[in-house]
Amino acid sequence: MKMVLTPKQMQCIERDVMQRTGIESLLLMERAALELLRLAQGLGIRDAYVICGPGNNGGDGLALARLLHLEGVRTQVRLLPPPDRLQGAALKNADVLRALGLALDAPWPSSPPGLVVDALFGTGLSRPLTGEYLQAVQRINAYRRAGSQVLAVDIPSGVDGATGRVLGEEAVHASHCVSFQWPKRGHLFYPGRELCGQLHVVSIGLPAPKEAPQLAVLDEEDVRFLLPKRPPDAHKNRFGHGLLIAGSRGMAGAALMSAQAALSGGIGLLSCACPRHSVAPYLQAQVPAAMAYPLPETPRAGERLVPFLSGKTAAAIGPGLGRSETALSLLCAVWASSLPLVADADALNLLAQYAKDFPLRNAPLVLTPHPGEAARLLGRPVDDPVADARALAQTWQAVCLLKGATTVIAAPEGTALLNLSGCSALATGGSGDVLTGLLLSLLCQGMAPLEAAAVAAYLHGRAGERLAQEFGDRSLNAWQLAHANFFSGF
Repeated sequence: MKMVLTPKQMQCIERDVMQRTGIESLLLMERAALELLRLAQGLGIRDAYVICGPGNNGGDGLALARLLHLEGVRTQVRLLPPPDRLQGAALKNADVLRALGLALDAPWPSSPPGLVVDALFGTGLSRPLTGEYLQAVQRINAYRRAGSQVLAVDIPSGVDGATGRVLGEEAVHASHCVSFQWPKRGHLFYPGRELCGQLHVVSIGLPAPKEAPQLAVLDEEDVRFLLPKRPPDAHKNRFGHGLLIAGSRGMAGAALMSAQAALSGGIGLLSCACPRHSVAPYLQAQVPAAMAYPLPETPRAGERLVPFLSGKTAAAIGPGLGRSETALSLLCAVWASSLPLVADADALNLLAQYAKDFPLRNAPLVLTPHPGEAARLLGRPVDDPVADARALAQTWQAVCLLKGATTVIAAPEGTALLNLSGCSALATGGSGDVLTGLLLSLLCQGMAPLEAAAVAAYLHGRAGERLAQEFGDRSLNAWQLAHANFFSGF
Protein backbone atom coordinates (compact mmCIF):
# COMPACT_ATOMS: atom_id res chain seq x y z
CA MET A 1 0.00 0.00 0.00
CA LYS A 2 1.29 3.46 -0.88
CA MET A 3 1.30 5.81 2.07
CA VAL A 4 -0.45 9.16 1.84
CA LEU A 5 0.95 12.30 3.47
CA THR A 6 -0.18 15.72 4.54
CA PRO A 7 1.89 18.65 3.23
CA LYS A 8 3.37 19.19 6.70
CA GLN A 9 4.46 15.55 6.91
CA MET A 10 6.14 15.86 3.51
CA GLN A 11 7.98 19.01 4.59
CA CYS A 12 9.21 17.30 7.75
CA ILE A 13 10.46 14.28 5.80
CA GLU A 14 12.34 16.44 3.30
CA ARG A 15 13.88 18.51 6.08
CA ASP A 16 14.90 15.42 8.03
CA VAL A 17 16.43 13.73 4.98
CA MET A 18 18.48 16.80 4.08
CA GLN A 19 19.72 17.17 7.65
CA ARG A 20 20.62 13.50 8.07
CA THR A 21 22.13 12.79 4.65
CA GLY A 22 23.47 16.11 3.43
CA ILE A 23 21.31 15.93 0.30
CA GLU A 24 20.67 19.51 -0.83
CA SER A 25 17.40 20.93 -2.09
CA LEU A 26 19.05 21.67 -5.45
CA LEU A 27 19.58 17.94 -6.00
CA LEU A 28 15.96 17.14 -5.09
CA MET A 29 14.80 19.92 -7.42
CA GLU A 30 16.83 18.45 -10.27
CA ARG A 31 15.39 14.99 -9.69
CA ALA A 32 11.91 16.49 -9.71
CA ALA A 33 12.60 18.36 -12.95
CA LEU A 34 13.89 15.22 -14.65
CA GLU A 35 10.68 13.37 -13.80
CA LEU A 36 8.62 16.31 -15.05
CA LEU A 37 10.64 16.31 -18.27
CA ARG A 38 9.98 12.62 -18.78
CA LEU A 39 6.25 13.17 -18.53
CA ALA A 40 6.32 16.27 -20.75
CA GLN A 41 8.21 14.37 -23.45
CA GLY A 42 5.62 11.62 -23.29
CA LEU A 43 2.93 14.16 -24.18
CA GLY A 44 4.68 14.88 -27.48
CA ILE A 45 4.64 18.67 -27.13
CA ARG A 46 6.70 21.07 -29.26
CA ASP A 47 6.29 24.26 -27.26
CA ALA A 48 5.86 25.00 -23.58
CA TYR A 49 4.94 27.97 -21.43
CA VAL A 50 6.17 27.60 -17.84
CA ILE A 51 4.60 29.78 -15.13
CA CYS A 52 6.65 29.90 -11.93
CA GLY A 53 5.87 31.10 -8.43
CA PRO A 54 8.10 32.34 -5.63
CA GLY A 55 9.05 29.14 -3.77
CA ASN A 56 10.50 25.70 -4.42
CA ASN A 57 7.54 24.87 -6.66
CA GLY A 58 8.61 27.73 -8.89
CA GLY A 59 12.16 26.42 -8.69
CA ASP A 60 10.98 23.04 -10.00
CA GLY A 61 9.36 24.88 -12.90
CA LEU A 62 12.52 26.85 -13.65
CA ALA A 63 14.61 23.65 -13.66
CA LEU A 64 12.07 22.00 -15.99
CA ALA A 65 12.17 25.01 -18.32
CA ARG A 66 15.96 24.64 -18.61
CA LEU A 67 15.69 20.94 -19.44
CA LEU A 68 12.92 21.51 -21.98
CA HIS A 69 14.97 24.25 -23.65
CA LEU A 70 18.06 22.04 -23.83
CA GLU A 71 15.96 19.25 -25.33
CA GLY A 72 14.91 21.54 -28.17
CA VAL A 73 11.40 22.37 -26.99
CA ARG A 74 10.39 25.99 -27.67
CA THR A 75 10.14 27.19 -24.09
CA GLN A 76 8.96 30.46 -22.58
CA VAL A 77 9.06 31.30 -18.89
CA ARG A 78 6.99 33.69 -16.84
CA LEU A 79 8.22 34.28 -13.29
CA LEU A 80 5.50 36.07 -11.36
CA PRO A 81 7.43 37.34 -8.33
CA PRO A 82 10.36 39.71 -8.89
CA PRO A 83 13.57 37.68 -9.37
CA ASP A 84 15.10 39.29 -6.26
CA ARG A 85 12.50 37.48 -4.15
CA LEU A 86 13.94 34.11 -5.14
CA GLN A 87 16.42 32.35 -2.93
CA GLY A 88 18.29 29.08 -2.59
CA ALA A 89 17.86 26.42 -5.28
CA ALA A 90 15.13 28.39 -7.08
CA LEU A 91 17.47 31.40 -7.46
CA LYS A 92 20.26 29.20 -8.83
CA ASN A 93 17.93 27.77 -11.46
CA ALA A 94 16.80 31.28 -12.43
CA ASP A 95 20.43 32.37 -12.84
CA VAL A 96 21.15 29.40 -15.12
CA LEU A 97 18.14 30.20 -17.29
CA ARG A 98 19.29 33.80 -17.70
CA ALA A 99 22.78 32.59 -18.60
CA LEU A 100 21.21 30.40 -21.31
CA GLY A 101 19.47 33.47 -22.72
CA LEU A 102 15.93 32.65 -21.57
CA ALA A 103 13.92 35.62 -20.36
CA LEU A 104 11.87 35.23 -17.19
CA ASP A 105 9.11 37.63 -18.21
CA ALA A 106 7.72 36.14 -21.41
CA PRO A 107 4.34 37.66 -22.41
CA TRP A 108 1.23 35.56 -22.15
CA PRO A 109 0.84 33.65 -25.45
CA SER A 110 -1.89 34.88 -27.78
CA SER A 111 -2.69 31.31 -28.84
CA PRO A 112 -2.77 28.20 -26.61
CA PRO A 113 0.68 26.60 -26.16
CA GLY A 114 1.05 22.85 -26.54
CA LEU A 115 1.99 22.60 -22.86
CA VAL A 116 1.33 24.97 -19.99
CA VAL A 117 3.25 24.18 -16.80
CA ASP A 118 1.69 25.30 -13.52
CA ALA A 119 4.61 25.78 -11.13
CA LEU A 120 3.03 28.55 -9.09
CA PHE A 121 2.32 26.96 -5.73
CA GLY A 122 2.67 23.47 -4.30
CA THR A 123 0.88 21.58 -1.55
CA GLY A 124 2.03 24.05 1.10
CA LEU A 125 -0.41 26.75 -0.05
CA SER A 126 -2.79 27.66 2.78
CA ARG A 127 -4.51 30.88 1.65
CA PRO A 128 -6.71 31.93 -1.27
CA LEU A 129 -5.00 33.20 -4.40
CA THR A 130 -5.48 36.86 -5.23
CA GLY A 131 -4.18 39.50 -7.64
CA GLU A 132 -1.77 38.41 -10.35
CA TYR A 133 -1.67 34.84 -9.04
CA LEU A 134 -5.44 34.42 -9.37
CA GLN A 135 -5.28 36.00 -12.82
CA ALA A 136 -2.55 33.52 -13.78
CA VAL A 137 -4.73 30.61 -12.69
CA GLN A 138 -7.60 31.99 -14.76
CA ARG A 139 -5.33 32.31 -17.81
CA ILE A 140 -4.05 28.75 -17.36
CA ASN A 141 -7.60 27.43 -17.27
CA ALA A 142 -8.46 29.44 -20.38
CA TYR A 143 -5.54 27.80 -22.20
CA ARG A 144 -6.76 24.40 -21.01
CA ARG A 145 -10.24 25.06 -22.40
CA ALA A 146 -8.63 26.15 -25.69
CA GLY A 147 -6.75 22.85 -26.03
CA SER A 148 -3.47 23.17 -24.12
CA GLN A 149 -2.17 20.32 -22.01
CA VAL A 150 -1.74 21.61 -18.44
CA LEU A 151 0.88 20.00 -16.23
CA ALA A 152 0.62 20.83 -12.52
CA VAL A 153 3.83 20.58 -10.51
CA ASP A 154 3.12 18.99 -7.10
CA ILE A 155 -0.60 19.97 -7.10
CA PRO A 156 -2.80 22.32 -9.12
CA SER A 157 -2.26 25.83 -7.77
CA GLY A 158 -5.16 26.93 -5.59
CA VAL A 159 -5.89 23.43 -4.23
CA ASP A 160 -5.37 22.80 -0.52
CA GLY A 161 -2.84 19.98 -0.33
CA ALA A 162 -4.25 18.81 3.00
CA THR A 163 -7.94 18.62 2.08
CA GLY A 164 -8.41 18.81 -1.68
CA ARG A 165 -10.60 21.90 -1.31
CA VAL A 166 -10.21 24.96 -3.52
CA LEU A 167 -8.74 27.91 -1.65
CA GLY A 168 -10.62 30.96 -2.84
CA GLU A 169 -12.32 31.59 -6.18
CA GLU A 170 -10.55 29.25 -8.57
CA ALA A 171 -7.81 26.64 -8.89
CA VAL A 172 -5.91 25.28 -11.87
CA HIS A 173 -7.68 22.47 -13.70
CA ALA A 174 -4.79 20.30 -14.84
CA SER A 175 -4.56 17.59 -17.48
CA HIS A 176 -1.74 15.94 -15.55
CA CYS A 177 -0.32 16.39 -12.07
CA VAL A 178 3.01 15.10 -10.77
CA SER A 179 3.28 14.35 -7.06
CA PHE A 180 6.76 13.73 -5.72
CA GLN A 181 7.51 10.49 -3.88
CA TRP A 182 4.07 10.02 -2.28
CA PRO A 183 0.53 11.26 -2.92
CA LYS A 184 -0.85 13.91 -0.60
CA ARG A 185 -4.39 14.03 0.77
CA GLY A 186 -5.30 16.92 -1.49
CA HIS A 187 -4.67 14.74 -4.54
CA LEU A 188 -7.17 12.13 -3.41
CA PHE A 189 -10.19 14.08 -2.15
CA TYR A 190 -12.56 16.09 -4.31
CA PRO A 191 -12.51 18.58 -5.89
CA GLY A 192 -8.70 18.36 -5.85
CA ARG A 193 -8.83 14.81 -7.15
CA GLU A 194 -10.67 15.97 -10.28
CA LEU A 195 -8.57 19.10 -10.73
CA CYS A 196 -5.39 16.99 -10.79
CA GLY A 197 -6.44 15.26 -14.00
CA GLN A 198 -4.22 12.20 -14.34
CA LEU A 199 -2.08 11.87 -11.21
CA HIS A 200 1.49 10.64 -11.56
CA VAL A 201 3.44 9.76 -8.40
CA VAL A 202 7.18 9.77 -9.10
CA SER A 203 10.26 9.10 -7.00
CA ILE A 204 12.82 11.81 -6.35
CA GLY A 205 15.04 9.60 -4.21
CA LEU A 206 13.64 10.20 -0.74
CA PRO A 207 13.89 7.25 1.67
CA ALA A 208 10.79 6.10 3.52
CA PRO A 209 10.29 7.84 6.87
CA LYS A 210 11.25 6.00 10.04
CA GLU A 211 7.66 6.12 11.25
CA ALA A 212 5.25 5.68 8.36
CA PRO A 213 2.06 7.78 8.56
CA GLN A 214 -1.04 5.75 9.37
CA LEU A 215 -2.76 6.54 6.07
CA ALA A 216 -2.41 4.59 2.85
CA VAL A 217 -4.23 4.15 -0.44
CA LEU A 218 -5.44 0.72 -1.54
CA ASP A 219 -4.69 -0.51 -5.05
CA GLU A 220 -5.36 -3.59 -7.15
CA GLU A 221 -2.15 -5.32 -6.09
CA ASP A 222 -3.11 -4.93 -2.43
CA VAL A 223 -6.56 -6.38 -3.04
CA ARG A 224 -5.12 -9.32 -4.93
CA PHE A 225 -2.83 -10.04 -1.98
CA LEU A 226 -5.55 -9.68 0.66
CA LEU A 227 -8.26 -11.76 -0.98
CA PRO A 228 -8.51 -15.20 0.65
CA LYS A 229 -7.65 -18.17 -1.52
CA ARG A 230 -10.31 -20.70 -2.47
CA PRO A 231 -8.81 -24.22 -2.29
CA PRO A 232 -9.96 -26.57 -5.05
CA ASP A 233 -11.25 -29.10 -2.49
CA ALA A 234 -13.25 -26.54 -0.48
CA HIS A 235 -16.90 -26.99 0.53
CA LYS A 236 -19.56 -24.44 1.41
CA ASN A 237 -18.85 -24.48 5.14
CA ARG A 238 -15.29 -23.36 4.38
CA PHE A 239 -16.64 -19.97 3.32
CA GLY A 240 -18.84 -19.22 6.29
CA HIS A 241 -22.51 -18.93 7.18
CA GLY A 242 -23.66 -15.33 7.22
CA LEU A 243 -26.73 -13.84 8.85
CA LEU A 244 -28.34 -10.82 7.23
CA ILE A 245 -30.94 -8.96 9.31
CA ALA A 246 -32.72 -6.65 6.90
CA GLY A 247 -35.96 -5.43 5.41
CA SER A 248 -39.25 -4.05 6.64
CA ARG A 249 -42.63 -3.24 5.17
CA GLY A 250 -42.06 -1.31 1.95
CA MET A 251 -38.29 -1.96 2.06
CA ALA A 252 -38.01 -5.54 0.87
CA GLY A 253 -35.73 -4.48 -1.98
CA ALA A 254 -32.90 -3.46 0.36
CA ALA A 255 -32.87 -6.93 1.91
CA LEU A 256 -32.95 -8.61 -1.50
CA MET A 257 -30.09 -6.54 -2.93
CA SER A 258 -27.93 -7.05 0.13
CA ALA A 259 -28.60 -10.79 0.13
CA GLN A 260 -27.81 -11.17 -3.56
CA ALA A 261 -24.57 -9.23 -3.13
CA ALA A 262 -23.48 -11.53 -0.29
CA LEU A 263 -24.03 -14.51 -2.57
CA SER A 264 -22.21 -12.82 -5.45
CA GLY A 265 -19.37 -12.15 -3.01
CA GLY A 266 -18.65 -15.85 -2.51
CA ILE A 267 -20.26 -16.60 0.84
CA GLY A 268 -20.76 -20.28 1.64
CA LEU A 269 -24.23 -20.05 3.20
CA LEU A 270 -26.56 -17.11 3.76
CA SER A 271 -29.55 -16.86 6.06
CA CYS A 272 -31.77 -13.79 6.13
CA ALA A 273 -33.75 -12.84 9.21
CA CYS A 274 -36.59 -10.74 7.83
CA PRO A 275 -40.28 -9.95 8.38
CA ARG A 276 -42.52 -12.96 7.80
CA HIS A 277 -45.10 -11.38 5.51
CA SER A 278 -43.57 -8.24 3.98
CA VAL A 279 -40.11 -9.53 3.02
CA ALA A 280 -39.60 -13.31 3.38
CA PRO A 281 -41.85 -14.39 0.45
CA TYR A 282 -40.09 -12.00 -1.93
CA LEU A 283 -36.67 -13.11 -0.74
CA GLN A 284 -37.51 -16.77 -1.34
CA ALA A 285 -38.76 -15.98 -4.83
CA GLN A 286 -36.06 -13.54 -5.96
CA VAL A 287 -32.97 -14.82 -4.13
CA PRO A 288 -33.58 -18.58 -3.90
CA ALA A 289 -29.99 -19.39 -2.88
CA ALA A 290 -30.55 -17.54 0.41
CA MET A 291 -32.39 -19.13 3.32
CA ALA A 292 -35.13 -17.10 5.00
CA TYR A 293 -35.79 -16.97 8.73
CA PRO A 294 -39.21 -15.30 9.02
CA LEU A 295 -39.68 -13.03 12.02
CA PRO A 296 -42.79 -11.45 13.51
CA GLU A 297 -43.04 -7.68 13.17
CA THR A 298 -43.36 -7.12 16.91
CA PRO A 299 -41.19 -5.47 19.58
CA ARG A 300 -40.21 -8.95 20.77
CA ALA A 301 -38.74 -10.04 17.46
CA GLY A 302 -35.26 -9.87 18.98
CA GLU A 303 -36.12 -12.69 21.38
CA ARG A 304 -37.01 -14.90 18.42
CA LEU A 305 -33.70 -14.00 16.77
CA VAL A 306 -31.40 -15.00 19.64
CA PRO A 307 -31.44 -18.79 19.12
CA PHE A 308 -30.93 -18.31 15.39
CA LEU A 309 -27.59 -16.54 15.97
CA SER A 310 -25.97 -19.84 16.91
CA GLY A 311 -23.72 -21.37 14.28
CA LYS A 312 -23.28 -18.23 12.21
CA THR A 313 -19.88 -16.86 11.20
CA ALA A 314 -20.78 -13.17 11.02
CA ALA A 315 -23.83 -10.95 10.78
CA ALA A 316 -24.95 -7.73 9.11
CA ILE A 317 -27.88 -5.57 10.08
CA GLY A 318 -29.50 -2.45 8.70
CA PRO A 319 -30.52 -2.48 5.01
CA GLY A 320 -34.18 -1.49 4.87
CA LEU A 321 -34.54 -2.27 8.57
CA GLY A 322 -36.54 0.81 9.54
CA ARG A 323 -36.46 2.45 12.97
CA SER A 324 -39.39 0.72 14.62
CA GLU A 325 -39.40 -1.03 17.99
CA THR A 326 -39.06 -4.28 16.04
CA ALA A 327 -35.88 -3.01 14.41
CA LEU A 328 -34.50 -1.83 17.75
CA SER A 329 -35.13 -5.21 19.37
CA LEU A 330 -33.30 -6.99 16.53
CA LEU A 331 -30.31 -4.65 16.83
CA CYS A 332 -30.15 -5.19 20.60
CA ALA A 333 -30.18 -8.97 20.13
CA VAL A 334 -27.38 -9.17 17.59
CA TRP A 335 -25.37 -6.42 19.35
CA ALA A 336 -25.17 -8.58 22.49
CA SER A 337 -23.88 -11.58 20.54
CA SER A 338 -20.26 -12.52 19.95
CA LEU A 339 -20.63 -12.46 16.16
CA PRO A 340 -18.54 -10.09 14.02
CA LEU A 341 -21.12 -7.53 12.96
CA VAL A 342 -21.63 -5.04 10.12
CA ALA A 343 -23.98 -2.19 11.06
CA ASP A 344 -25.40 -0.16 8.19
CA ALA A 345 -28.24 2.19 7.26
CA ASP A 346 -31.05 2.20 9.83
CA ALA A 347 -28.95 0.25 12.31
CA LEU A 348 -26.63 3.26 12.37
CA ASN A 349 -29.53 5.64 12.86
CA LEU A 350 -30.75 3.55 15.78
CA LEU A 351 -27.25 3.54 17.29
CA ALA A 352 -27.15 7.32 17.01
CA GLN A 353 -30.61 7.68 18.54
CA TYR A 354 -30.07 5.23 21.42
CA ALA A 355 -26.29 5.46 21.82
CA LYS A 356 -26.43 5.26 25.63
CA ASP A 357 -28.21 1.92 25.41
CA PHE A 358 -25.43 0.29 23.38
CA PRO A 359 -22.22 -0.45 25.28
CA LEU A 360 -19.02 -1.11 23.38
CA ARG A 361 -19.04 -4.57 21.84
CA ASN A 362 -16.62 -7.30 22.84
CA ALA A 363 -16.74 -8.64 19.29
CA PRO A 364 -15.60 -7.18 15.96
CA LEU A 365 -17.77 -4.38 14.61
CA VAL A 366 -17.79 -2.56 11.26
CA LEU A 367 -19.78 0.65 10.83
CA THR A 368 -20.57 1.76 7.25
CA PRO A 369 -22.01 5.30 7.41
CA HIS A 370 -22.43 7.87 4.69
CA PRO A 371 -21.58 11.44 5.83
CA GLY A 372 -25.10 12.14 7.09
CA GLU A 373 -25.13 9.02 9.24
CA ALA A 374 -21.59 9.78 10.43
CA ALA A 375 -22.72 13.25 11.55
CA ARG A 376 -25.59 11.73 13.54
CA LEU A 377 -23.29 9.18 15.17
CA LEU A 378 -20.75 11.85 16.11
CA GLY A 379 -23.35 14.41 17.09
CA ARG A 380 -21.64 17.11 15.02
CA PRO A 381 -21.09 18.13 11.38
CA VAL A 382 -18.46 16.20 9.45
CA ASP A 383 -15.95 17.95 7.20
CA ASP A 384 -12.69 15.96 7.31
CA PRO A 385 -13.28 12.36 6.14
CA VAL A 386 -10.05 10.98 7.60
CA ALA A 387 -10.47 12.64 11.00
CA ASP A 388 -14.19 11.82 11.11
CA ALA A 389 -13.69 8.14 10.24
CA ARG A 390 -10.96 7.87 12.86
CA ALA A 391 -13.18 9.56 15.45
CA LEU A 392 -15.99 7.09 14.80
CA ALA A 393 -13.60 4.15 14.92
CA GLN A 394 -12.18 5.33 18.23
CA THR A 395 -15.56 6.19 19.78
CA TRP A 396 -17.18 2.86 18.93
CA GLN A 397 -13.98 0.75 18.99
CA ALA A 398 -14.92 -0.42 15.53
CA VAL A 399 -13.72 -0.35 11.97
CA CYS A 400 -15.42 2.58 10.27
CA LEU A 401 -16.05 2.61 6.51
CA LEU A 402 -17.00 6.21 5.77
CA LYS A 403 -18.53 6.23 2.31
CA GLY A 404 -17.75 8.89 -0.25
CA ALA A 405 -16.22 9.47 -3.66
CA THR A 406 -13.00 8.76 -1.74
CA THR A 407 -13.94 6.21 0.91
CA VAL A 408 -12.03 6.16 4.20
CA ILE A 409 -11.70 2.92 6.17
CA ALA A 410 -10.36 3.51 9.69
CA ALA A 411 -9.44 1.27 12.61
CA PRO A 412 -9.61 2.20 16.33
CA GLU A 413 -5.83 2.52 16.69
CA GLY A 414 -5.73 5.18 13.95
CA THR A 415 -4.74 3.22 10.86
CA ALA A 416 -6.76 4.40 7.86
CA LEU A 417 -6.99 3.25 4.25
CA LEU A 418 -8.35 5.14 1.26
CA ASN A 419 -10.34 3.57 -1.55
CA LEU A 420 -10.41 5.42 -4.86
CA SER A 421 -12.46 3.00 -6.97
CA GLY A 422 -16.00 3.81 -8.02
CA CYS A 423 -17.88 6.33 -10.15
CA SER A 424 -21.05 8.38 -10.21
CA ALA A 425 -23.05 5.34 -11.42
CA LEU A 426 -22.98 4.17 -7.79
CA ALA A 427 -24.89 7.28 -6.69
CA THR A 428 -28.16 5.38 -6.68
CA GLY A 429 -30.41 3.97 -3.99
CA GLY A 430 -29.40 0.52 -2.83
CA SER A 431 -25.72 0.60 -3.72
CA GLY A 432 -24.89 0.85 -0.01
CA ASP A 433 -27.03 -2.24 0.67
CA VAL A 434 -24.97 -4.08 -1.94
CA LEU A 435 -21.75 -3.02 -0.20
CA THR A 436 -23.08 -4.36 3.12
CA GLY A 437 -23.81 -7.76 1.61
CA LEU A 438 -20.40 -7.95 -0.04
CA LEU A 439 -18.67 -6.97 3.22
CA LEU A 440 -20.60 -9.63 5.15
CA SER A 441 -19.50 -12.19 2.58
CA LEU A 442 -15.80 -11.32 2.97
CA LEU A 443 -16.01 -11.44 6.77
CA CYS A 444 -17.55 -14.89 6.54
CA GLN A 445 -14.68 -16.00 4.32
CA GLY A 446 -12.22 -15.22 7.10
CA MET A 447 -10.98 -11.73 6.36
CA ALA A 448 -10.15 -9.39 9.26
CA PRO A 449 -12.59 -6.46 9.62
CA LEU A 450 -10.27 -3.67 8.39
CA GLU A 451 -9.09 -5.61 5.36
CA ALA A 452 -12.58 -6.93 4.59
CA ALA A 453 -14.03 -3.42 4.66
CA ALA A 454 -11.28 -2.00 2.44
CA VAL A 455 -11.45 -4.84 -0.08
CA ALA A 456 -15.25 -4.72 -0.18
CA ALA A 457 -15.13 -0.98 -0.91
CA TYR A 458 -12.59 -1.53 -3.69
CA LEU A 459 -14.44 -4.42 -5.35
CA HIS A 460 -17.77 -2.59 -5.06
CA GLY A 461 -16.28 0.46 -6.76
CA ARG A 462 -14.57 -1.53 -9.49
CA ALA A 463 -17.80 -3.39 -10.25
CA GLY A 464 -19.57 -0.04 -10.57
CA GLU A 465 -16.90 1.18 -13.00
CA ARG A 466 -17.24 -1.92 -15.19
CA LEU A 467 -21.03 -1.87 -15.23
CA ALA A 468 -21.08 1.86 -16.00
CA GLN A 469 -19.30 1.04 -19.26
CA GLU A 470 -22.26 -1.18 -20.17
CA PHE A 471 -25.21 0.71 -18.70
CA GLY A 472 -23.83 4.25 -18.45
CA ASP A 473 -23.45 6.49 -15.42
CA ARG A 474 -27.17 7.20 -15.26
CA SER A 475 -28.85 3.88 -15.96
CA LEU A 476 -27.06 1.47 -13.62
CA ASN A 477 -29.22 0.35 -10.69
CA ALA A 478 -28.31 -1.48 -7.51
CA TRP A 479 -30.07 -4.71 -8.48
CA GLN A 480 -27.75 -5.00 -11.47
CA LEU A 481 -24.81 -4.21 -9.20
CA ALA A 482 -25.84 -6.92 -6.73
CA HIS A 483 -25.47 -9.52 -9.51
CA ALA A 484 -22.01 -8.29 -10.53
CA ASN A 485 -18.95 -10.47 -10.82
CA PHE A 486 -17.09 -8.60 -8.11
CA PHE A 487 -13.93 -10.62 -8.70
CA SER A 488 -13.55 -10.07 -12.43
CA GLY A 489 -9.83 -9.82 -13.12
CA PHE A 490 -8.86 -11.38 -9.80
